[in-house]
Amino acid sequence: MDELFEVLTLVQTGKKRRLPIILMGRKYWDDVINFANMAKWGYIAKEDIKLFHYAETGREAWDIISGFYKKHPLVSDPATGETVKFY
Repeated sequence: MDELFEVLTLVQTGKKRRLPIILMGRKYWDDVINFANMAKWGYIAKEDIKLFHYAETGREAWDIISGFYKKHPLVSDPATGETVKFY
């Protein structure tokens, strides 16, 4: 749990580049932390909910990860702009 909030905070504050954050098992996470209610009551911004995704299966998680890196490729050499193929 600490690691989740640490990485969310780093991405939110711009100290860490955005990356796919995946929470496995939506029912579990909805029971543990109700992010929608946290946003409703102003504890987090509604935009913060967009920082992570829910997945039920490994395949679903992979689709989220590969989709993210298709839109935001990793740059291995900023001088040449050469990108790393993630998929």
